[in-house]
Amino acid sequence: MDIAALSSAMSMQQLGLNVSIAVMNLAKDQIAVQSQQMIQMLQTSTSAIELSINPHVGGSIDIKL
Repeated sequence: MDIAALSSAMSMQQLGLNVSIAVMNLAKDQIAVQSQQMIQMLQTSTSAIELSINPHVGGSIDIKL
């Protein structure tokens, strides 16, 4: 086998590996952002659901002296 051809093939393989890693890092970052957005959405919807089920809870304080 030709040394130049072997070198070229190894270089192409390394380039493919580097591109794959870069794409996986981008996907990981996107998943992290989407996870944070989902957590925020769940926290706000949980509060809204709780208020719709018990709207009177927490609205006033009964004090007896």
